[in-house]
Amino acid sequence: MLSRELLDELHKLERSDKAKVIQILAGELAVDEEKYFQNGTSYDFWSPIDAPEAANTLMQMLADSRKSSG
Repeated sequence: MLSRELLDELHKLERSDKAKVIQILAGELAVDEEKYFQNGTSYDFWSPIDAPEAANTLMQMLADSRKSSG
């Protein structure tokens, strides 16, 4: 978790230094991904495209929320 002190220091940085921090962190994330994913390997993931019941449930929840707040 980010500390308030760290966030305060990041906000104080000049624009160019903020860009450097982003570049460093993006590089570290790319290295971390190599630990979890391998080139040439396919990975399954869930998609709501084939789950119309999920969309219907969410639409009903939205409608219920609008009724109770309006």
